[in-house]
Amino acid sequence: MKRIGKDVPTGIFILAGISFLQGFHLFLTALLAISTSFTAAIIDLILGAYFIICGSGLVKLKFEGWMLAAIVVAVYLLLALANIALGGSLTAGIIDIIIGGSLLIYLNRPEIKKIFEK
Repeated sequence: MKRIGKDVPTGIFILAGISFLQGFHLFLTALLAISTSFTAAIIDLILGAYFIICGSGLVKLKFEGWMLAAIVVAVYLLLALANIALGGSLTAGIIDIIIGGSLLIYLNRPEIKKIFEK
């Protein structure tokens, strides 16, 4: 996909799409949760907006989009490690670490970071 003279790498395009889907999913979850837990609904709305802003920044190749995606992946890795440390499934934790680590490595590849330079 072309954006203002720059090609959006396929991996970034896929991450942006997943981010949009997650954001809309959280918005729908918030609508369903509002009757049971107002606090949970507000948290889902905030996270949904975060993911939609992240996806938009990734598609537009803005540095802010890259930064938001890197933060999400880093938190995902920390939660996977915490899950293992707290006695969660070791197999699932290792799979989560592999997925998160792969995404973090991809986002930090020189050619990807260069695309998002200010």
